[in-house]
Amino acid sequence: MTTSILITTLITIIFFLYLYIWYLKIFKKYTRERFAFVGLTTIFCLISTLTLQIYSSQGVLNAVVDVSNFYLDTHISTNKTDYRDHLLVSILIFILISFIYKIHSNWNGPISTIAAEKMRFSGSTMFEEFLLQFQDFFRSKQNKKIIPHRADDIETKYSVFSINDFDKSPWFEEVYELFTLRSNQYNINIKKDFYEEENCFVSKYGHNKEAIAIFCSLSYPTQTELDKFLRFISSLNKKFTKIIVAIKNVKGDQAVKNINGKSIEFRYENEMLDSLVDFKYYHDYINELFTVKPITENSKITIKDFYVDLRAKTEKIENIENIENYALEWSESKENKHLAILGEYGCGKSVFSLKLAYELLKKNGRIPIIFELRGKSPRNLSMIELISTWSSAFRIDPLALLKLHREGKLVLIFEGFDEMDMVGDREVRFLHFQKLWEFATPNSKIIITGRPNFFLDDKELKTNLGIDKPYETSHYCEAVYLEKFDKNQIEKAMRKVENETRKQVLSILNSNSKGSNFYDLVSRPAILYLVSVIWKERKLSEVKERINSAIIIGEFIQYCYSRQTDKKAQFPLTEHEREYFMLGVAVGMHRLTELSNQISKNDLEEIILKLYKDFPEDLLPVKNATQQYKNPLKERMKDNNNAEEMILTDVRSCGILVNDLGRKDFFKFAHKSFYEYLVSLFFVESVLKENNLAYSNVRSISKSLEVVLSNFEHSKETMTFTAEILASRLKLSVTPNSKETAYSLFETLYPIKFLSKFPKIAGMLEVYSYPKISFSLMLSTSLLTMIMFFTLLISKSNPIFDELSITNTTILTFPIFFATLMMLFYKTFTRNNGLKRSQIWLNCCNQLNIDESITSKMVPQEFFKMLKGENPQNVYLVFRNILYRSLKNRIIKK
Repeated sequence: MTTSILITTLITIIFFLYLYIWYLKIFKKYTRERFAFVGLTTIFCLISTLTLQIYSSQGVLNAVVDVSNFYLDTHISTNKTDYRDHLLVSILIFILISFIYKIHSNWNGPISTIAAEKMRFSGSTMFEEFLLQFQDFFRSKQNKKIIPHRADDIETKYSVFSINDFDKSPWFEEVYELFTLRSNQYNINIKKDFYEEENCFVSKYGHNKEAIAIFCSLSYPTQTELDKFLRFISSLNKKFTKIIVAIKNVKGDQAVKNINGKSIEFRYENEMLDSLVDFKYYHDYINELFTVKPITENSKITIKDFYVDLRAKTEKIENIENIENYALEWSESKENKHLAILGEYGCGKSVFSLKLAYELLKKNGRIPIIFELRGKSPRNLSMIELISTWSSAFRIDPLALLKLHREGKLVLIFEGFDEMDMVGDREVRFLHFQKLWEFATPNSKIIITGRPNFFLDDKELKTNLGIDKPYETSHYCEAVYLEKFDKNQIEKAMRKVENETRKQVLSILNSNSKGSNFYDLVSRPAILYLVSVIWKERKLSEVKERINSAIIIGEFIQYCYSRQTDKKAQFPLTEHEREYFMLGVAVGMHRLTELSNQISKNDLEEIILKLYKDFPEDLLPVKNATQQYKNPLKERMKDNNNAEEMILTDVRSCGILVNDLGRKDFFKFAHKSFYEYLVSLFFVESVLKENNLAYSNVRSISKSLEVVLSNFEHSKETMTFTAEILASRLKLSVTPNSKETAYSLFETLYPIKFLSKFPKIAGMLEVYSYPKISFSLMLSTSLLTMIMFFTLLISKSNPIFDELSITNTTILTFPIFFATLMMLFYKTFTRNNGLKRSQIWLNCCNQLNIDESITSKMVPQEFFKMLKGENPQNVYLVFRNILYRSLKNRIIKK
């Protein structure tokens, strides 16, 4: 009897635990720690129940019946418990425990502030969270550690601009900085060498440690002050090589004057700051990039030849006709305003930064410094470390640069915030920007550029960019959105393009409306340039009706490969072989950095050598019979001792990779869109699995780099490229049968092939494998299971209810079967990433202008909302809506 009581007690505890979970869920009081506590307690009770059942050979039902007969004086008969009962209970308990762990590991509900902090690093286990919640039960309300975390807490509690102490240092400290930063010949000890009463330094200079004296004066010193200073240094009985007077609040040029028979050098703060750093090499570098160096290797057009004044709009929809002039005026203003230059890919953000730097250097005012944020993690770097990433390339002292910045002598341009490293978490992104805005000191001028879709929503954009101005004297940032070219700008930009190409492009442009696909493409400066370079050679006029960004970028990449082949020099790799390696490098970079266009020299070499090791045997060295025949690559390199080095050099120098000047020994693709296109191309070839050369390359790359397609991360740009490549490859277009096109796309993209022909079923299963739905389903199934047991119990004790009980049991068995099915298929859905593939499908349909009324009817409404970024509804609402629509459709049909 004791065993029966124990088992019944455990079952009761489990029952009330589930009720408690429902209470927490309904009233929004549950957190991951509370779930871990309840979940582990439930698991302990379940395992204890199974152990007692096996030990006592008494089943759960028998135990409950025995207690009922003993205490309630019922007369319910029981059957003997055998191995089948143990097996059934074991299976049910295994299902419940699996659900609990699955929900915990895929938790997307509320979390505590402690969990949010731990998730930034390694996360925490279910047992650790159980202990944390257990300890919290015994703490007073004021001392509880588990506090619900809100994603926007960091936005509401903190300003992205740091509160720093910007009080000016004493003049003698600034003098010390100016001289020691200028030259390491000045051997000044600020603590020992400064005489406060005389306001001067007596230090050493040079290798011979010759004596020097520096008098610090806020204004031009009077004769009395100079006499006093000279008498003091004379009393020291030293032979002074240099006697200097450093003046702060008076502007002047460096000069030497003879006073009282001594040669005195007069230095002024303004001229010392102006000559602190030699920017000549940097000036020449910017000038060459803008006016001399061709935009691409095989073109004669420079950025200056192609540049057109850009238009923009502010956050308040105010038009800016010339963003360059607007930024130049801003750089001379004294307000604490900074600029965020935002724009989609190819809209000219990087070129604008370069043009502004070029113009500022010509004005001899503030010095523009372009920091590339690509691959960097600002939150983990100090101000000096961040400055060093730029200054080391030009051999400039980062401390000197920081000094100039604090004195208001620089314009800092942080280029490409959307390419920063480690940006998957909202809080981490905030910390990145908070570190960047530490540079917002008095008199500072900062520009930050990037794609606005980097942020999850408008609130995050405004918070991280510091758009709002809390009070009148505070720092703030103005968001400026670059606009695409209009027809006049397009025509002006093509002023140096070959005449025939220019006429053809403009002719097509004039025959298309402003909203057409072709107009949208060439209105982006970067795409317009690519079109002008390859238009004639790649015969783009022949595909003008179905042209898109993917076609243009793909053709330009092929153009770059073929130009290398056309050269008379002997290269180790052929065009086909180089194409394989470039695709592999893009995929390898994607695995290492997700979507950051940057890779280290060591990682690049490792990827290339892996690709060479698994080089496809069926890859032909030449494209067609017109090219000179060559043996396969491995056969050509068979007896070459330098084979690997030759291939590494070819891939680095003859493809579309360039050195990343922002970081030493790092490489990048010449344009981020090249990288995004290649990643998308690999994905499409992996999905289509056509038995051709391209898929052979994909198989080899997947093998050598251990690529798992379901782990492929997509951005908005890669999904767009994927949609365009698919549309081109499948030759899809909008026709009266657009519904067939949408179905064809879904069948191509959806990963589980036996479901790909049935979008509604696939969508329904995706919805119910969603963690929140699984959570609700688990609870409801467990309660229904208990009800079923009691129904069976009644049926055994009272034959009158036999028929009704069998019906109830059949009905109640369905959710258990469905829940089990969900558990079995959950990994399948997760592994195959059906949701992401379906999002790409919807993006494809949007690219083809397929009406939403078609796509929304192809899949369940809840799934369609998920594809658009919305969370699914509560499980009961889902069931209710499906039943309602099903009945409604039947009534309409009848």
